[in-house]
Amino acid sequence: MQVWRKLGKVFEPKSNSDWMVSHASVPFVGEISEDNIKIFFSTRSCDQESSIGCVDFNIDTLDINSVSEMPLLQKGELGCFDDSGVMGCCIIGIGRSKECIT
Repeated sequence: MQVWRKLGKVFEPKSNSDWMVSHASVPFVGEISEDNIKIFFSTRSCDQESSIGCVDFNIDTLDINSVSEMPLLQKGELGCFDDSGVMGCCIIGIGRSKECIT
């Protein structure tokens, strides 16, 4: 049986940049490499527009190794379905078996 340990918040955007002012919502893991995982999340700008960023996190030391400097996916052009922002929920591997695309 898997034993879980509640960690609480492992990352919180605190105005890291203009596009990452608040929220780290809808987190999902995209890549696992030994003790490190890449966690993707949706964040909000000061205009309340969401985009997607990620953190590289060490599951043994609970340290954050890096935070995305730019959005990985951001809002679309005015009039497009995503003109107010985007949110992710999972990664789907295409053409690869048992691997995540990041």
